[in-house]
Amino acid sequence: MDIEDRNAWAAVAAGAAILGGAAVRHGLQQAWKLTMDEDPPRDPAASDVPWRQAIIWTVATGALVGLGSLIARRGAAAGWERFMGGRPPF
Repeated sequence: MDIEDRNAWAAVAAGAAILGGAAVRHGLQQAWKLTMDEDPPRDPAASDVPWRQAIIWTVATGALVGLGSLIARRGAAAGWERFMGGRPPF
């Protein structure tokens, strides 16, 4: 594969990861509001955020946003294979 394919894949993969992560983060924020009856912590490291909330938010955000990014990138790779006729240039 040439450099143009690699650059195109890098853009597709990054875009998919960003969109997937952002969608999951938005959903997580809405779920937090529904279950906790308040907005999620803006800065979990701030001293006014209780440890319990800071830890829950950080663990949930890290795990679920990472998972959303992975799912989006795998979907992008499947789309690339379908439309380009081969595996992405990883």
